[in-house]
Amino acid sequence: MPSYFIADQESICRYVSVIAQVSPVSGASSTNPSFTFSVDGVQGTSQIFTSGYEQNKIHEFQLFPSIAVSTSTFPATGITFQVSAQNAVIKDCRFSVEPLAAFTSKQLFHGVKIGYIGTPQVNFYLDGTTITPTTPTTLTSSSNSPSSATLYFPAMKIGFAPHFTMTSATNAVASNLLSGIQFLSVPVDM
Repeated sequence: MPSYFIADQESICRYVSVIAQVSPVSGASSTNPSFTFSVDGVQGTSQIFTSGYEQNKIHEFQLFPSIAVSTSTFPATGITFQVSAQNAVIKDCRFSVEPLAAFTSKQLFHGVKIGYIGTPQVNFYLDGTTITPTTPTTLTSSSNSPSSATLYFPAMKIGFAPHFTMTSATNAVASNLLSGIQFLSVPVDM
């Protein structure tokens, strides 16, 4: 059964935390849990998790929806967000959603504070353009205990909407999770 979130205005969905019990379907070609994200009825990101979970147990999985337009990556934007599962039963979903109206003025972005478990690898974008952190460039492994880090961006990164995704390699491991994210920015008068 799919899970829905309906916003009262057009919004950006940063990520979705899915609490699900891994329940392989007998005779299926794969026993790995997979989740599909849709926005406003249009199917978007799908993710198959290949490790980091146990069969018939409840786990947290995270999906990072995005839209690829040419060589740019943008956050999923809409009003109705949906997640469906294969080889898993969804118990709960938490949608990280922000109103699109919050991104109407330019900001100067200095970096990002991240809370995490494991070794997630995160890609950052500003208005669809890739940003590569300068110091440090990656997150250090935290095993199974919570950790946090601040990654700084190159100077003068100005734009409207920051976005992030996890690389496909780490998205496929359920034990690499983000627990919080905060972009560091100040308004720009223009």
